[in-house]
Amino acid sequence: MNPVFEIIPQNFDPQFTNLYCEISEDALTYFYQNDQDKMISGLSLYELPDKFSNPDFTIKDILDEKQVLRKNYNKVFISYSFPEFALVPYSLFSESEKSGIMETLFGSGTDKMNLSDNLADLEIHNYYSIPLFIHYYIISHFPLAKFNHEISYILRNDHPEESILKIIFHQRKMVCILWINGKLTLANTFYFVAAEDVIYHLLNILKQFDLKVDTTLLIAGMIDLDSALGTEISKYFNNVNYTTHAAFLDPNLEHFPAHYFSHLFSLAE
Repeated sequence: MNPVFEIIPQNFDPQFTNLYCEISEDALTYFYQNDQDKMISGLSLYELPDKFSNPDFTIKDILDEKQVLRKNYNKVFISYSFPEFALVPYSLFSESEKSGIMETLFGSGTDKMNLSDNLADLEIHNYYSIPLFIHYYIISHFPLAKFNHEISYILRNDHPEESILKIIFHQRKMVCILWINGKLTLANTFYFVAAEDVIYHLLNILKQFDLKVDTTLLIAGMIDLDSALGTEISKYFNNVNYTTHAAFLDPNLEHFPAHYFSHLFSLAE
């Protein structure tokens, strides 16, 4: 399977390199950071046309095929971006009831593993489900890897005091996180096919929480400002901003718009 694009660092030493991966049901993205000067020196993106249940497009196939991913890296960080997650207050947290809660919300299945992240600053736990065989294979491939859910990374980094709707675009879905006057109010995943689907979901979120179209939208992910989707968003909303990042990039990566990978590069901050 060929990547959408691939920039591999030249003459890098894995023992001084950190590898960061984002894994979802529709994509695999990974980038390399030099642990000494903190430069991000390469990045690859695979978009998967089908879910991982398709044997032709499994994470196992990609990781086995890419020799560069079979090296012993200084550190490996995995960000899972699967849609089944639930934010649970400390007062309701119970490790023994985690599976029961997830099965109630999303259905049972022997092909899933339920994990949790502790978000101490917000006094919540993030329960999430991921495909069982993917997690087992990641552990076998990267036995010392650390992993969290995408939502957990975002909530640890974002603490706005004003009202902001943050949107992270993936291939076929968007992750939406709403803060109202500094209070976390909504975190959810919405699937879309066309720009109209996106506009419907965003307007519906604002309507549910009695917010106006001048509420700040902060957008990350691979969306072009002059695309049909970018144009529709600017047509309906009055205060649209695109994220930036403070990452130190190799010149080969500087041509990408800052918002494309800002949510990923934050993993390395």
